[in-house]
Amino acid sequence: MEEIEIIVVNDASTDGSLAIIQEFQKKDSRIHLINFTENQGNGVGRNTAIQNATAEYILFLDSDDWLEHNAAELTYNKAKSENYQVLIFGFTQHIDFNKRKNTKKEKLPFYLEEDKEFYKYFLMHRNGVYPMPWIYLISRKLLNENKITFSEDIYFEDLIFVTKVLYYIDKIGVINHLPLYNYRIRQHSIMQSTSKKKIDDLYSAHNYLKEFLKEKEIFKQYQEAYLVRFLVDCVAFSFMDYFKMSQNQKDKELNDFMKSIRKSTILSKDNLLLIKEVSKELPPKEKERKRHYKIAFRFLIGIRYYYYYSKFMNKLGIQLHRLLYYIK
Repeated sequence: MEEIEIIVVNDASTDGSLAIIQEFQKKDSRIHLINFTENQGNGVGRNTAIQNATAEYILFLDSDDWLEHNAAELTYNKAKSENYQVLIFGFTQHIDFNKRKNTKKEKLPFYLEEDKEFYKYFLMHRNGVYPMPWIYLISRKLLNENKITFSEDIYFEDLIFVTKVLYYIDKIGVINHLPLYNYRIRQHSIMQSTSKKKIDDLYSAHNYLKEFLKEKEIFKQYQEAYLVRFLVDCVAFSFMDYFKMSQNQKDKELNDFMKSIRKSTILSKDNLLLIKEVSKELPPKEKERKRHYKIAFRFLIGIRYYYYYSKFMNKLGIQLHRLLYYIK
């Protein structure tokens, strides 16, 4: 597609990326460079790029990844022809550090355009409606009119951003027959690492999500969906990271916080059973999400009722979701 602008943010790279970008600029006038001499982070970089954009729609691309050559053309044509402000598409996941055969997996959205429940699916991480901004084509006008920006200096800024984007639309277009984005997972990438800040930011992002739903007076409507997401994608995820962390990465504040979560009513029997009940209702096409719910359910049962045993088993490298925990 010729009629595009390509905005490249060089976030104080030290690996020669700047010279490569400048070389490409000489060959292609569509490339515009934003060069930070000090590291600013994803939020600042994306916000600056949006501020400098002039095109009608925006696609995001992270530095380790790549788009299929016709991604811009296919998404733009569909969005324009059917008057969509936002369009979602699938991606291919590439695991660089996995030595097994299945290191490449296609993830296509199951969401159908005639279905109006995309916000509920987003909250529950279902049907391919995920919080990653790079699986969406987004109207720049939508972002500007609603003052939607990325949070800065925080991990999981994607969740907060997409929460706002999807709230302000009535319908979403879908390309679900082929993946258009290629997502690379590296062993030592930021999102594969563990830290106190990551755990803090994960809870902060979910707290923001809850407050946003309350502000827009739709929390009661989506309360169950939010609770399932919070338990599965925040509480369970944070404890998995917490168990991976070395003693040097932890401090009393973090230990006390994780203990308070473990002892709180959020891990009540009724809440945990909700995950189990929701997983039973998922259709066969969502078998991967169903499996994820089951893993989270068993893991959180271990955290609530068999904590020290669960912690010990994790140290041995045993996957807790293989152990059978049941609430009787």
